[in-house]
Amino acid sequence: VNLPGGTYDISVTLGGTSGESISSIKAEGQPMVQDAHATRGEKVVKTFTVTVKHGATGDKTLAGDACLNLEFEGTNPSLMKLDIKPSAK
Repeated sequence: VNLPGGTYDISVTLGGTSGESISSIKAEGQPMVQDAHATRGEKVVKTFTVTVKHGATGDKTLAGDACLNLEFEGTNPSLMKLDIKPSAK
């Protein structure tokens, strides 16, 4: 997601599938920020805070590419909803 530099509160709704869903989330290339386990049809909401940085012109690294980078991994990872808002912190 292309965002201005700053701190953001991220809320994800995971699960909702007919089978088991195990999702791990990485933000900005950092170690896992959230792990979630949802069983059949269950929905799990996880919230975390991420800082988006803008590096030097031409910086293509995850830490400085001027975008919010989220990675979803696991067994049948299922993203139902993603909410992003500027953090009040």
